[in-house]
Amino acid sequence: MPLLLGCLSVGFNLVRATQVAQFANDAGHQYAYGIDFTQASAQQMLVTLATGLNFSLSGGTGVVIFSTVLMVGPNDCTAGGLQANTGSCPNLNQTVFTQWYKVGNTALYNSTYGTPPAANPTTGIINSSSYLVNTSGRASGVTSLMSLSASQSIFLTEVYFSSSDYNITGFSTGNGVYARAIF
Repeated sequence: MPLLLGCLSVGFNLVRATQVAQFANDAGHQYAYGIDFTQASAQQMLVTLATGLNFSLSGGTGVVIFSTVLMVGPNDCTAGGLQANTGSCPNLNQTVFTQWYKVGNTALYNSTYGTPPAANPTTGIINSSSYLVNTSGRASGVTSLMSLSASQSIFLTEVYFSSSDYNITGFSTGNGVYARAIF
């Protein structure tokens, strides 16, 4: 009986992991194509995509974090009114968030790659005067995922769902399932 219960718990969590990975891929694909998930209609699409995962816009067991990450190059510094080689652009050759926002149960999970300090709460857009000079807006660890050239951006979608409903005391005590998609 313990072996059966353990197998059921692991099996349910594997199914959840597959669902979360597919959801991350679908949401990330739409984000990369320009869907604005700060809008209520687009957020409702997320609820539909996450059918069966208990995702809601006000609570639920999941959160989606949308990020646009830029590798700051000399042209970005110049366009922001800074001189790249004088030290006035401290994020030169660093990955920074240029847009960042959460949808769903926002208290459930924080981004693996950091949290920018100055995102507009309505649009998620971060002002260039902030992301070029504010070192706390860096997206740490992104370059370990993929190499970026100067001025190149990626769309990063992170998804986390709690899986405590599939845990059986004494057999599986995982906290949740995480997946990411990069476009």
